[in-house]
Amino acid sequence: MRTIILNSSHFVGDNRLEFRFNPSNDKFETGDCIALQSASIYNQFYNISSKHVNNYVDITWNAFQTETRRCWIPDGFYKVSEISLFIQAWLVRQKWYTINEDESINEYIEFQSNQMTYNTQINIFALPVASNINSESVTDLSGNIIYLPVGCGWNFPTSIQNSQCPQITFNEKFGRLFGYEALSTPKGTTDFSIFSTRTPIYQYTQSIVCGINMCDNNYNLQAGIIHSIPLDVPYQELIIDQPRRLEWHRIIQGSYNFLVLTLYDQNFDWLTIADKDVTFSFLIKGADE
Repeated sequence: MRTIILNSSHFVGDNRLEFRFNPSNDKFETGDCIALQSASIYNQFYNISSKHVNNYVDITWNAFQTETRRCWIPDGFYKVSEISLFIQAWLVRQKWYTINEDESINEYIEFQSNQMTYNTQINIFALPVASNINSESVTDLSGNIIYLPVGCGWNFPTSIQNSQCPQITFNEKFGRLFGYEALSTPKGTTDFSIFSTRTPIYQYTQSIVCGINMCDNNYNLQAGIIHSIPLDVPYQELIIDQPRRLEWHRIIQGSYNFLVLTLYDQNFDWLTIADKDVTFSFLIKGADE
């Protein structure tokens, strides 16, 4: 029985590791088998990225003038609170906010995690209404004076408009992270919330699927699949997988220069391994062992 260990020195691409046999050509017979003994790799997988096509939302600002802009989100891992902060910061950069007398600001879109019901809610707040299109400030129902940002280029909505609430639109790939289908929030004149309709997943990548060039698996669309590593730790923590029972897979008879390990997600899409501090240990046994 032989042991093969792959680590950071064996990477030949974003998701491939190669081990060169010594001698350079190793012959395997019918009945020879391979099994993953252990693996360690950091949970480093983004839940929002251009690769997943879920890295943007469209926001319509329903002031006196209506305008829609696209908010691009940098690749990364975002919790509900972090996506809310990013979108709010983007709104501030667009000058799509208002200012209170104490110079604090009002933001009109919020993502919130509800731990009691295990869902997400999107809170939409109505812009204050002015009686005059040229008003640079308004007084709300509580008597507070609210101002426009300097140079914002928009005016407060008036009572004759059918919407004072901003709208957010996103596709299903963005929505599924937070428990939504594809969504476009409706117009409105008063504050409202929209609750997620399914369980948020947060983590786009659910497992690391291992494929070996020396094996064949007739039960999978992707050839050579021998093991799936669950992502059972939080983002940026170390995944350690040690199967309780070795899963032996027959090696295709023949001669090989390399053992090639390819890493996929649960949908058999290639993973991008940025943190290459990994270890994969394999056992190979002959037919007579």
